[in-house]
Amino acid sequence: YQSDPRVVLIETENSGTSSARNVGLDYLFGRYNDKVKTIHAHTSEFSQCCYLHFVDSDDWIDRACIERCVQVAIRDHAQIVWHNMQTYDSVKETLNNESRLSACQLSEARIYHGLEIFHCLPNKHFTWVADGLIDLEFLREHNLRFVEGIVLEDEVFGRQLFALANRISIINAYLYFYRIRKNSNCVHVEIPDQPNPN
Repeated sequence: YQSDPRVVLIETENSGTSSARNVGLDYLFGRYNDKVKTIHAHTSEFSQCCYLHFVDSDDWIDRACIERCVQVAIRDHAQIVWHNMQTYDSVKETLNNESRLSACQLSEARIYHGLEIFHCLPNKHFTWVADGLIDLEFLREHNLRFVEGIVLEDEVFGRQLFALANRISIINAYLYFYRIRKNSNCVHVEIPDQPNPN
């Protein structure tokens, strides 16, 4: 962060993933958060920042991920750009191509409403955070935040986000790589798939 003015480092209390994400959102929106200890930044304003993409500390994104997502968001005036995600097993050193987006078989040629997407899900579970790009003004307008102190906070956030969105664009390419490893920051909870009643 010292050599790149685009990078901001925020030191906070260790209060979990949801809390850290909320601290980041509060910083982007210029809101006070009492969990912040120190902010290391070259500027106090992010007036040029229009979009948000979460990346967990264990994972990585394709080099072209942000550029491709922003291009689609601008082209479609999208509130959300949903791209594909591959799971990398650090123990077995394998990549898994199965994904929720692939199972939905959504087209890049059209724009979707969030409720429309719920109907095509292969099962009733829907966690969504690092799966794509979000328009910051859309987040600000609806004051969306992460519920702290619960398991599967991604599911609550994802459902709220998609239920409110009416312009969702798709990129059917693997642009995010989700790492599963021992001692991960995330708690992996196995939930048996159940058919979507819709």
